[in-house]
Amino acid sequence: MAMRLLTFSVMVLLALAATCPAQEARGSILGRVSDPSGAVIPGASIKITNTATGVSTPAATNEQGNYLAPYLIPGPYRIEAESRGFKRVVRDGIELRVNDRLEVNLTLEVGDVAEQVTVVADTPMLETATASMGSVVDARRVAELPFPHGNPYHLIQLASGVAFAQSLTLDRPFEPTHIVGYTMDGARSNRSEVSLDGTTNTASGNTGTRNELISSWVPPADVVSEFKVQTAVFDVTVGQTEGGVVNVSLKSGTNALHGTAYYVKMAPELTANLFFSNRNRIPRGNFTYNRWGTMSNGPVYLPKLLDGRNRTFYLYGYEGIHEERPRGSTLTVPTAKQREGDFSDLLALGSRYQIFDPSTRRTEAGGRFRSDPLAGNIIPASRVSPIAKKMLGYFAMPTVAGTVDGRNNLPLPNEPEPITYYTHTFRLDHNLSEKH
Repeated sequence: MAMRLLTFSVMVLLALAATCPAQEARGSILGRVSDPSGAVIPGASIKITNTATGVSTPAATNEQGNYLAPYLIPGPYRIEAESRGFKRVVRDGIELRVNDRLEVNLTLEVGDVAEQVTVVADTPMLETATASMGSVVDARRVAELPFPHGNPYHLIQLASGVAFAQSLTLDRPFEPTHIVGYTMDGARSNRSEVSLDGTTNTASGNTGTRNELISSWVPPADVVSEFKVQTAVFDVTVGQTEGGVVNVSLKSGTNALHGTAYYVKMAPELTANLFFSNRNRIPRGNFTYNRWGTMSNGPVYLPKLLDGRNRTFYLYGYEGIHEERPRGSTLTVPTAKQREGDFSDLLALGSRYQIFDPSTRRTEAGGRFRSDPLAGNIIPASRVSPIAKKMLGYFAMPTVAGTVDGRNNLPLPNEPEPITYYTHTFRLDHNLSEKH
């Protein structure tokens, strides 16, 4: 099928902080507060602050001295702990990543609560609260590493135990059956879950030989904060896949306004001709590639109505791709007569090409069905759908005669296939724990 135009526009993710997804993308910080002798301190006040947004989450230790702060957006954090009869402790420089469960234990020294102990450096923390194995592709690699078509899913293969097992030429964001075709720790390709901010981003699709998981939407790289590739999943929240899980986290706004804009153009003169075009001495086909987009995030600000700093943030992203690339395949398209409903030429090849009128189908004895043939193998003009006629305008006309029955009548491998793709992303975060 010679596709002339594909327009794909998505408005994705109006997310509030109170959303409860199945595969959680937000993280948690937990730990125990004790004194220098190791005795636990119940009732200690804990304040966990995202230093990028200024949003604070309160917590307190229970009778065993344990605290827990769940559902935290990935980012940099500071923990403050205090209790009567002990110096206040501040632990800074904590980096919470997508789906992390970080254990941060604190020790309070005896003294006046007005005194403060600040921990500015410590041993890097290990995630000890979960048994799942994987690695995080952080924001720096998403922002700085080159990958085709601005498709961040190409970075999935940076994780250990992951290999790409699909066509290397079908790697554009609008080709979902191929872009997530990764094998993970021995599991077959297209058997791994992809989630977006904790919400499933895969659907069951048929790739031609079997039903597999395919991605529903590919976010532009500029709206992705980071993602975690879990190759060995032991978490009970994941049970619908035999492979791994790719948990993508979109950026959230911060108190500072950020934005990007980009334009990418591939020069046709730098592209090579197709192998079969060279073999048949066919010149290089037309090639055009343009990709453009923009991203903005920050606090929501409405003059005299809302100052969203420290509580309400937005993210907006837009990307468009226009491409014409040679398809490199042999196709069959309708002839000029067939576009008008005239298939009479096929009758010369035998009665097996007779077209029957489906509106005349009736039941006969013995449970059989019979339909009347269309006279001359011609479909009346009144019976041709105007929508179908409009769609035929996107098919190229035949360039050669092809076979006797009309197959392979467009064998030029350098015939361009124009495609236009648009995507929009919008996210809104509001801190429900703060009182204003």
